[in-house]
Order: sequence, then structure tokens, then C-alpha cells
Amino acid sequence: MAMQRFLSFKLRLSTIQYCSLIFGALLFLIPFTTQAATKATAVDIATCKKWFPPPFKQQFAGGFTISIRSSYKFVTVVNINNPAEKRYYLLKSKRGLKKHPELLPQACLKLNSILVPVKRVVAHSTTHLATIEQLGEGRSVKGFSNLALITSSSLLDAVSKKQLVDVLFPPNPERVITLNPDLVMVYIARSAQMEGVAALERQHLPVVVNQDYREQSALARAEWIKFVAVFYDKEDLAQQIFKQIVDRYQALVIKARGAASRSRPVVLLGSNRHGVWSAPGLNSDLVQMVRDAGGRYLFSDIATKGKEHRVSLRHEQVLSRLAAVNFWFPHNGWKTEQDLWSEDRRYQRMDGLKSVAIYNNNRQLNSQGGNNYWEMAVMRPDLLLMDLIRMIHPAILPDHKLHWYHPLKLAR
Repeated sequence: MAMQRFLSFKLRLSTIQYCSLIFGALLFLIPFTTQAATKATAVDIATCKKWFPPPFKQQFAGGFTISIRSSYKFVTVVNINNPAEKRYYLLKSKRGLKKHPELLPQACLKLNSILVPVKRVVAHSTTHLATIEQLGEGRSVKGFSNLALITSSSLLDAVSKKQLVDVLFPPNPERVITLNPDLVMVYIARSAQMEGVAALERQHLPVVVNQDYREQSALARAEWIKFVAVFYDKEDLAQQIFKQIVDRYQALVIKARGAASRSRPVVLLGSNRHGVWSAPGLNSDLVQMVRDAGGRYLFSDIATKGKEHRVSLRHEQVLSRLAAVNFWFPHNGWKTEQDLWSEDRRYQRMDGLKSVAIYNNNRQLNSQGGNNYWEMAVMRPDLLLMDLIRMIHPAILPDHKLHWYHPLKLAR
């Protein structure tokens, strides 16, 4: 979802989960709404933008800006991988228009607009669900792409009562239309999704893009709660929530730094597949969080920078480094020792594994295999960092119970 989605290191997800939360490299979106509007030119956009004050500066996120004047909001979504690619949204506050009516410049009227706060939402990514629920607006979600991925108890309750329905993946226009949404929040990372969203646009549905998955750090992705909040007129609440996340995260980093000054346990990420070990590059948010938790990434000397870059090694190359490893976070579907052995028999020949503490991030699964890690953990880096610290430096948080990770114990 899909977040989806970055975030976080998403190695070896099931096909269904991978589709939900993916850090893709391709984006295509032209916003349409239920209000007919002439397509704005570059001059129109520039003129309208000048009418608004300078946008609020985000603390970490680089993928969106928000400007507010009177009862109007000018929202820009930027592709951080290609800054020249931007999308613009004009939001009109229903409550504000009654109290502070103000005429918009003619240029602004040419932009497609969305009335806020929204009450009926269709979401595309599990990360969208997490931020919407943090804002206390879970009941507004009426449609979602693939209900099997949902792990939230309140949203699952809505599903059981048929108050939240599946709009398929990519979203089916006919299903979406029947829900009469005020907002359809999407992400696009594959050609099939592009066509699905284009079909929604042809129906003049209120489609907006959420690019949380493109951000380069966990805190930057979490800051997209501010983006979601503008559609609910809950900017102040989002600021408060995000500040708490940042404050907790940074306090935890300071605690871990003290332990790391004495010892930095070595962490292995990724797993072997068809003889190739795939792991994240240095700028992966998970690698950054391992470092913030007081650990050292095994491949820090050979990994490349850049979110899309990965480390690909032969099985034997990893084997030669195994003696230095203290922890292994494979981030896949393994739940038991047998899952590991069944995946690849070569693991059985890795005697060094018996001295490695293995933890996987699938502690919270729903009955259909949906993983809460990809719904909530990637949008709550403060809580995720607590898990990482508890594993890497357990003495720092001795009473913390792991939220998303669980030990995969091997016979010694």
C-alpha cells in the first residue's frame, strides 16, 4: 500500500503484499474531480500559486507542499525522483467558505478542486489507512484495493458489516463510482495501475496521488500524515501527531547512540533467492533505522547509495561474512525454522547461523496473511525503532514488547 508505500525495506513480500506497498519508479497522474473544470495552463497554475502565501516547509518530506489562504488550500505533489514532475490540487473548505468567503483569482478557477473535509474516501494503500486512522477518520474509508491486506481491527469490523468494500486492484471504476467518494487516494508504480487510475480519471472522480512511498527516510514518509490531514481539515492534529513521533524517535536515537559508542552489533538484511542474496542499499530507510538503533549493516562497506540501489551477492560471498553477524532480519514470510530450511537447502550448510539471532517482521498477520508491518509500522517509525532497539540493544528497552518482530529460533 502500499503501500503502498515506501518505506522500509520490502524484500520478498508475497505478490499480494508487494502490490499493496511498493516503492516504484514510475508515476503518472492527472487529477480530476467531480467538479468540471477547464484544464489549467502553466500560466494559470503559476498565477494561482502566487495568490497563496509561501508553502509551509516540511521537516523531512520532499514530496509535497501546502499553502493556505482563507478557505483555500493549494497542494503540490512533487515526484522527488523527478522534481519537474508536479501535480496541483485546489482544496476548498466547506466550513471556511461559510465563515470567510473570498473570491479566487480567475486562474485558480481553472484548476480542478476538491471540497473538504471529505467524508467518503477510497484508499489504495495500507499506508493511507494508517494515516487516516491516526487522524481518527477510519470511518470515512468506504472502499479499499484488496481487503485481504487490512489488519486494523476497526476497519475489519467495517468490512464485516459491509461498510467498507473491495474496489479491487487496480481500482475498478464501476465499484468506485457506486461509493460516491469525495476522495480517491492512489499511488501508481506499475503500468497496470496507470491504466486503472486513468480509468478513474475518465469518470471525473476526485483522484489524488499520495507519494509517501518515494520518500528517502522513515520520518519523511511518516510526515505524509500532514498531506492526508489537509483533506480532513485536520492540519493542527497532524502537526501534533507528527511532532510526537519525531520527538520520540529522536529521543530513542540518543539512547541508542550511547550503547552504540560501546558496541555496534552487526545486522544482516535480506535473503538468498536462486543463488543471489538481495539486500537494500545504504540509503534504504531500514538501513538508516538499523544505524539509528545502534547497529551496523553488514554490507555497509559495499552497498551503494540511492533508494533504488540494492546489494546483490552470491550466496558464498555472504557465507564468508557470516562469522561477523549478530542479527538477521530477513523480512519475508518465514515463521518457523522449517520455513527457512524449505526455502533453500543451502541455509542448512551455513553453520554460522546457529549463533545468529534471527527476527522476522511478521508478528502481526491477519487471517489472510495481511501484515500489519506494511500498514502501521512503516508509518510509525518511532514504534518501529523501539522494536529494532529492543532486538539490537535489549538493555536499553528491557520492558518493551516487540510489536512487529518475533524470533525465529533455530535448533542449536
